[in-house]
Amino acid sequence: MPGAARSGRQDGGVRSKTSRGGHIKLCVDKTFYLAHIIIWRHVTGEWPPTEIDHRNGCGSDNWWLNLRCGGKAVNAQNLHRPLITNSTGYLGVVPVGDKFEARITVDNKQRRIGGFDTAKEAGEAHLAAKRLLHPGCTI
Repeated sequence: MPGAARSGRQDGGVRSKTSRGGHIKLCVDKTFYLAHIIIWRHVTGEWPPTEIDHRNGCGSDNWWLNLRCGGKAVNAQNLHRPLITNSTGYLGVVPVGDKFEARITVDNKQRRIGGFDTAKEAGEAHLAAKRLLHPGCTI
């Protein structure tokens, strides 16, 4: 039957999937695109000139007011959670012996904030510095 959908084939439908980072991908003409890129293009009429950042740190929240153009630096400054490889559970905190050190990167240079007795204290110091030194920070 011409035009009828065959088993296992999608005609006229939208396919989507989620990336490892939690971003939604949409299939357009057999090619997957990040949903926030498609939304940016739809609203502005242009492809984004740099990376798109999700203000609230949630890669699947593609509400227009949650998106901003900012590049890698803004994206990195807007981390809300430590990476999975971080053993302390706090952003910008690394264990050093039996103490903890808070560090922050500004202008591609890593700076030492200070040494602390607990990871929590170091995490609080990092967060305070982040709010002061990272214009892309929204926490």
